[in-house]
Amino acid sequence: MKKAAEDGDAASQWALGIQYESGQGVPQNFIKAYVWYSLSAAQGELLWELASSARDDIGGKLAPSDLVIAQALAEKCFESNYKDCD
Repeated sequence: MKKAAEDGDAASQWALGIQYESGQGVPQNFIKAYVWYSLSAAQGELLWELASSARDDIGGKLAPSDLVIAQALAEKCFESNYKDCD
């Protein structure tokens, strides 16, 4: 899943966000969930509404300082073509 997400597949990015949000197969991490939801939403494909809603929901669970970190990480990940996402 992560490989496909890093290759820019919006559906995989959204699914990876779900995994990080729920802790399915990866340690639960709301910041990483926010990042992958953001990347999926940024592509504006069919999942845009789902990914945007999930990103906004998880963003509401983050402390303000963690939200700033998550937003910066999403930007760094996007600018690196999904290669610098951790």
